[in-house]
Amino acid sequence: MQWFTFVERSCYTPSYRALAESLRADQNVEPDSVVEDARMQSWRDRAKWRKPDVRASRNGKTLVFEAQLSTTFVSTIAARRQFYLGEGALLFWIFRDFTLSESEMRFSERDVFYNNNWNLFAIDAHSVEPLDSN
Repeated sequence: MQWFTFVERSCYTPSYRALAESLRADQNVEPDSVVEDARMQSWRDRAKWRKPDVRASRNGKTLVFEAQLSTTFVSTIAARRQFYLGEGALLFWIFRDFTLSESEMRFSERDVFYNNNWNLFAIDAHSVEPLDSN
């Protein structure tokens, strides 16, 4: 399990770092509200928490970003969505190398895709080019 965590973390760290940099550059994002890989505790039940990859406040609304590189259970996807909705946060799932081809989509990608009104975000080499050139 530790090896898998290390491999997964090393793969998506550049993705969520690029996302955090992008949010910090957004004038509508509150200064110092962008945090990476930090615990978000429930306001309603202090015993409950999640650890989104990136969190920020934009125009008074909490945004949370979950980078999903490996498969996960639909119950995990639903629990994360329910937690963030209960906290009034907007959840964005981030994928790397995502395809819209039904035959190539993994089941966990489909679960997220359909569960979020057919909305998701993908980070690839092309999307981070503007950040790399700065």
